Amino acid sequence: MSIYKGKIARIFIIKILLFSMVITTLMTVIQLYNDYIAGVEDIYINSDLIQYTHLNSITKSVWNYDIDSLEVQIDGLMKLSDIQYLEVLTNDNGLFQRGKKLGSEVIVNTYTLEYQHRNKTMDLGSLTVQFSLKGLYRRLLDKVIIILVSQGIKTFLVSFFIFYLFYSLVGRYLSVISNFAKHLNDDTLSNELILDKPINNDSGLDEIDVLVTSLNDMRVNFVQKNNQKEKTVNALNYQATHDALTNLPNRTLLYDRASHLINQAERESKKIAFMFLDLDEFKQVNDVHGHSVGDSVLIHISNVLKSNIRKSDTLARLSGDEFVALVYVEKDMSAISHLAAKIIDALNEPFKVNDISIKVTVSIGVSVYPDDANTPELLLRNADTAMFKSKQMGRNMLQFYLPEFTKKAELRTQLENELDLAIKNDEILIYYQPQIDQNGCLIGVESLARWNHPVKGFIPPNIFIPMSEESGQIIPLSNLIIDKVLSFLSTLEKKGLPETFKTISINVSPKHFNQKDFCSGVNVNLKHYGVDASKVMIEITEGLILTNVDEVINKMERLKSMAIKFSIDDFGTGYSSLSYLQKLPLDEIKIDQSFIQEMLEDKGSAAIVEMIITMADKLGFTLMAEGVETIQHKEFLKSLGCFNYQGYYFDRPMSEEKFVEKYI
Repeated sequence: MSIYKGKIARIFIIKILLFSMVITTLMTVIQLYNDYIAGVEDIYINSDLIQYTHLNSITKSVWNYDIDSLEVQIDGLMKLSDIQYLEVLTNDNGLFQRGKKLGSEVIVNTYTLEYQHRNKTMDLGSLTVQFSLKGLYRRLLDKVIIILVSQGIKTFLVSFFIFYLFYSLVGRYLSVISNFAKHLNDDTLSNELILDKPINNDSGLDEIDVLVTSLNDMRVNFVQKNNQKEKTVNALNYQATHDALTNLPNRTLLYDRASHLINQAERESKKIAFMFLDLDEFKQVNDVHGHSVGDSVLIHISNVLKSNIRKSDTLARLSGDEFVALVYVEKDMSAISHLAAKIIDALNEPFKVNDISIKVTVSIGVSVYPDDANTPELLLRNADTAMFKSKQMGRNMLQFYLPEFTKKAELRTQLENELDLAIKNDEILIYYQPQIDQNGCLIGVESLARWNHPVKGFIPPNIFIPMSEESGQIIPLSNLIIDKVLSFLSTLEKKGLPETFKTISINVSPKHFNQKDFCSGVNVNLKHYGVDASKVMIEITEGLILTNVDEVINKMERLKSMAIKFSIDDFGTGYSSLSYLQKLPLDEIKIDQSFIQEMLEDKGSAAIVEMIITMADKLGFTLMAEGVETIQHKEFLKSLGCFNYQGYYFDRPMSEEKFVEKYI
């Protein structure tokens, strides 16, 4: 960009010219004013000169009637500058005049002609001189023209010189800087601004040098900040699309890649498999070994999974112990079955974390595009449904999605929503099954939840109880059950219980028992209903023991300090109860009905029952056999040393009203 086209140059020139014009005009006005004053003073000097030099001679010429001399004198005065008109008027009306009389722009002086004769002043007439200002004005005008021309030339020369200095010292560099700044963008940020300008080592950097240095520093800082910003944005984008623990893609990135892969598969008429992988019983790892070990296990699992799928496929972690493999099917679906088998076998291998031996299994559900769905969301949902079916069928296996799975899942979701309403609308009823001793006396009762659906009727507890545990609804459901049971116990105590009656049992799920406020909640209910806490028996399962044993024991001790008793339900069906049995502050062991049902025909079951009875006797626990349906069951148990029974042989679960009517 030429400096002559620059806005700064135009403004600079205009301001120089305006300033010069103002100064020139001001100085000219002052000069003209001074010259005008001097010119007027010259006129008055000439007037004084006439009075003191020529007036006496003119007076003598008039006195002597020397006309020739008078005219010569008058002609001589007319030669003085600026005299326009002159006249001598005598008392005898004699008139002598020269020049042309003007009416304006004049200075008029009249002098009296007085002559001394014999000590007497004689008035002879007057001398009138008219000075014209036009000559002064002409001289001033000529001077103005000279001043304007000379000042104009000087102003032009000075302006050009100053402009040249400005351009050579500043303007041309500003042009380069302006052009550099104008074309500065992401592509040119790496280019350094360099001026073809010498640097005076004596005086150091001038303002232009400082400006260039500042611009380059600013450019470098901007590049650094832009790079840092780009890194930050990339980091944020990475965080938004990847799992923080395993660095695997998350759900967002999975959906994005799935959308692109679906488009590719549609063009190439190929299939895509969504493999939903969920670790079996992974919660136990966290509960037993802590979340730090659990995180290390997840990292190990992610590495195992990555090593078994192709780099071109996508492995994502959704949350917790859920992974998804997005696999492009090149040939047929047998490759997916083979891949699933490889993954299952690889994860079946035990490994160590912090010297702790860990073994996990995985349940896999597969949904296929375009057979099962056309969108990533539906494909993932169907794969999740198939995975859930895999867990129901025994875990550690592969299950392909079938359309009927969705119908069952939808029914389950509907049932979950209806369970919320059931809790609010008092559709949950508590039935009570009596517990009888060898003499036929009532020694206790077990509370059993029943759901009386307004449309579907009674829904079996083996459907809605496990469902509520998986959905988290077990917490409000269990709170409701405890409240209803303690309320009923309060009613029984007021009516009067048999002397043989010992406890009313309440089943508590591990998830509810592990709540931080469980103990305080039970205590509040005990105080609210004012019941005898020693008549409350909490039934726990072996699943609870597999969590944090120390915390479980601590809670049990707190509740036992309130006089509450504990029973372990379905004893003998697990694999780890025996190792913790001595540590737990139990009062009762319930023999699982599966052993009771088979003990008469199966020697193994009979041996287990006998072993449990002997162990309970040695450890000082009371016994309760559930599932006693025949007199033979009772008599066989009695022969082994078990004297407390519960089952259909004695009575079925019944409503509060029937229980009160029959037993109270």
